Amino acid sequence: MVNFAQLRTVDTAPLIELTDQARRTATELEQFGSDTDVQRNALASSWAGADANAAIARIGKHGQDYRIHSGLYGRVDTIVTSLAHHLDTAKQRLESAVSMVPSIPGSIDGSGTITINYAALGPNPTPAAVQAAQARAQQVHGYLCQALQLANDADRRAQSELAGLIAPVDAANAQVAARQAENDEPAVGEEPQASDGPATAPAESEHTDQPDDASESDDEQQNSGATPPGQPGTPGGGDGGDGEGEPLPPAGVVPPPVGDLNEAQMSNAMRIIEVGEALGISEQGQAIALATAMQESNFRNLANDSLPASLDVPNEGVGSDHDSVGVFQQRPSQGWGSIEECMDVDYAASKFYEELQRVDGWENMELTEAAQAVQRSAYPDAYAKWETLAYDILGAARGD
Repeated sequence: MVNFAQLRTVDTAPLIELTDQARRTATELEQFGSDTDVQRNALASSWAGADANAAIARIGKHGQDYRIHSGLYGRVDTIVTSLAHHLDTAKQRLESAVSMVPSIPGSIDGSGTITINYAALGPNPTPAAVQAAQARAQQVHGYLCQALQLANDADRRAQSELAGLIAPVDAANAQVAARQAENDEPAVGEEPQASDGPATAPAESEHTDQPDDASESDDEQQNSGATPPGQPGTPGGGDGGDGEGEPLPPAGVVPPPVGDLNEAQMSNAMRIIEVGEALGISEQGQAIALATAMQESNFRNLANDSLPASLDVPNEGVGSDHDSVGVFQQRPSQGWGSIEECMDVDYAASKFYEELQRVDGWENMELTEAAQAVQRSAYPDAYAKWETLAYDILGAARGD
């Protein structure tokens, strides 16, 4: 669990260094696999017989081993890169919220507890002034919780995905070991290291409530009443969330696909919902995001053939609409973010929700009208046909 103090001091530089190393190793192993294929083909063209066939088969298996391990290192690169990005984003949001505390007026301690400075409101503050200060404190507390939940969701997801690499690593190593035992061969390559958590990720720590030895008098200062965000509570901010329906399953758990969706599409839909939950977005707002992603990409994380760099980012297909990429078909040239960011489902969803909340009165709009206000599509009414599917996905996510 990432707490307030840890997020304020988190340093993602070691994670970035790890991703660079993993990326280089993946590239090298892929090249080893290609070189091995060349050697196998050269041998096949110049040598025949039973011994030749056995040697050619053995070399071919070596090439396969290199590619398996290359894929594992590539997956580590993708997982940890995403974790570093989300931790940086969460830290930026946390610091932005902390910078708002003096305007309450108030202060914040090392555990994230906000204290309102009632003395700064004057000797006889009006009830309206007190209520306004309390409302600002609750709003800032909500922003703190959103940042912490974003960090913790990213950490849990990375741990789950890295743990998922253990099974294929074990299987691949078992195959290699079996062949080595059978043929008395030397080890092929260096095995990747898989762990049950992201390397150098913030350590879990026990949640600490408010200090018991607060000494300020009630005449000078009074606690805002907000729960210290050492462990994220109910998120605030955004449109406040609606608290309807059953709670979501743990992050990374994907319910059975709805309708004609496949598992990959359902997984992307769940990530859009999880980001909405972390930001305190209501079910209505999440439905708008889901319908938008379905219309724009069929819940597929698309590259674009007009952006060659996008083809190097893990993707689920290639589109060709302007320079649009990702599940929301956001355009890097229009300020939505970098290619890598727009092709990160969590970032893309967060950016969509951010723009949705900038739309005045979106809560009172029809779904397709609100989606169009964000996307500015050439087909403004196209989102409406996915409204039922969007709510079906939300129902499945909550076990309805």
